[in-house]
Amino acid sequence: AQPIRAVDDVSLTIEPAQSVALVGRSGCGKSTLARMILALDKPTAGTIRFRGEAITGKAEAELKPARRDMQVVFQDPYGSFDPRQKVEKLVAEPLHLLEKQPTQAERREMVAHALDEVGLGPRDMDKYPHEFSGGQRQRLSIARAI
Repeated sequence: AQPIRAVDDVSLTIEPAQSVALVGRSGCGKSTLARMILALDKPTAGTIRFRGEAITGKAEAELKPARRDMQVVFQDPYGSFDPRQKVEKLVAEPLHLLEKQPTQAERREMVAHALDEVGLGPRDMDKYPHEFSGGQRQRLSIARAI
């Protein structure tokens, strides 16, 4: 079978603190491109650069500094979370990338602040993803990204 070209001849520059939305029809390669930007998938050709440095092919440990500063909110809020994990742990997940690890109390405070920023509350930290509507799960994804 012939390989499918999901993403072909893409070039984009994202400035610091800029948000970008990828839009297009189903199957056109939006998620594939996002996964390559995050170095979760490798391109078959070309290079992904972050702050001018190629991240394509780097080891996980070498990617950690770059991943501190990039997040993606995927379209499907239903498939984005482990249903067995409480919201506090899910939203706090990216915090392990920080150079200085927050204490348990600091982590709870950071999660509460992120939830507040998206219109949810600290009381939601002890809930599971299935207890939220699709729109609320999308907001949980945004809270995790910020």
